[in-house]
Amino acid sequence: MQRLYQTLAYRKKPYIHQKIHNNIFDVSLFFTIIFLVFREGFEIALFTASTSLLSIFIQNFSGLILGFIFASVFGFLIFFTYLKFSIKKILKITEYFILLLGVLMTVNGLIKLIFH
Repeated sequence: MQRLYQTLAYRKKPYIHQKIHNNIFDVSLFFTIIFLVFREGFEIALFTASTSLLSIFIQNFSGLILGFIFASVFGFLIFFTYLKFSIKKILKITEYFILLLGVLMTVNGLIKLIFH
């Protein structure tokens, strides 16, 4: 098993070096991702600091625990719903709702165009 891993790792190295040598590795994409991660972290820290200044610790902690509980319950419900129902049926219902929404928006636009 280890020999197979070493063989695969050895075969990938020239491919990676060739991509980096051909300037396919995009540094701007890498720094954009790093910037977005830092920005999101800063926003979370700012939001958390602003709520913690206006409330006491037990309120923050109870809100955190309630959030985890509700997120877990909804996550399990969604997971078991996907196991129980066919995804094809759900997508078909969603398709009909999107078509209905499109028809309603078209009718609304035509009514506004004609009468206004």
